[in-house]
Amino acid sequence: MNSLKIKSLALALGVTWGLSLLLLALTASFGIGDRLVDLLANFYIGYEAGFAGALIGAIWGMALGVFFGVVFGYIYYYCQKNCKKKFF
Repeated sequence: MNSLKIKSLALALGVTWGLSLLLLALTASFGIGDRLVDLLANFYIGYEAGFAGALIGAIWGMALGVFFGVVFGYIYYYCQKNCKKKFF
């Protein structure tokens, strides 16, 4: 069975979420998706439409993506080792 690589998962989630927030803030500076950026700005300090806010959002997204990737990876390994019942 192939095993999940936690570092790869964390990096993939971090890059994906960071780029998503970056692109969303850049498109919101043109008026597309500005309500979603305003909503996410309640959770990410400094995140706003525009270039500076996009960079701040990318940093937040990268950090939280890596964090949740590591958490999900360890939960996956825990369940893989300790769950004896086969579901499929």
